[in-house]
Amino acid sequence: MPSFAAGGILPKGAFFLFGGETGIGKSLLMLNIMDRLMGPRPGHWPGRPDIELTDVPQRALYLDAEIGEWGLWDRTKKIWTQAPPRGFVYATDTAEMTIDTEPGRKRLLDLVLAAQPEIVIIDPVSSFMSGSDSDNSAVADFFRSLRWIQEKAGPITFLLSHHFRKKPQDKQDYDPLDMDNFRGASKWMNEAWSVLTMKSEDLFLRKVVARWAKVRNGPHPSGDFRWRYDENHRLIETPSSRTSVFSR
Repeated sequence: MPSFAAGGILPKGAFFLFGGETGIGKSLLMLNIMDRLMGPRPGHWPGRPDIELTDVPQRALYLDAEIGEWGLWDRTKKIWTQAPPRGFVYATDTAEMTIDTEPGRKRLLDLVLAAQPEIVIIDPVSSFMSGSDSDNSAVADFFRSLRWIQEKAGPITFLLSHHFRKKPQDKQDYDPLDMDNFRGASKWMNEAWSVLTMKSEDLFLRKVVARWAKVRNGPHPSGDFRWRYDENHRLIETPSSRTSVFSR
């Protein structure tokens, strides 16, 4: 299957779920990835020099419900090595875009047909639902709408930002990078082609550790890996615990 990254971790036309604790920098990660994908040299996945970014999308649509227009513009201006290309479009007026409803998915389709993106980022998914993100039926409607969009507009890759639930206070063997930490219904993980989890390693130094928790139909990059953000929100590589290893 054609993919934007080596190892089939970001296939064209698939759903990529990523998330972590509140304030971990999910939006920063997506903006940095889009900078690499749409920049002059795609390079590699953050923190994983063994995972090359293999294709360049010409157009991308960012749906934001948290940062706001000024915040997104300010971050993009600082992060991107060059001015964002004309093919990068973002929408922050998303109050009525509940994708799990018919009016909401039709509004999204209108945006997609106008922007013609190859990648759509939805940040965060819970803000684009009328139902609860803990309801498997509502989540099924959400993904059904995304597939309907793909049928109408082509094999779009959806990058879906989602929050973790609060850390349990009494769990001794808690793994902060386990994909079962995602808030809500299990269908989020079941529907995703690949899943990336993140946690803060050092808040003061803005260090993040991440893990590929799932890649469907194939090996996934094993081992936790790391990066940090500088004062301008740009992603800086740091030594990873493991690289060049794929496991099933």
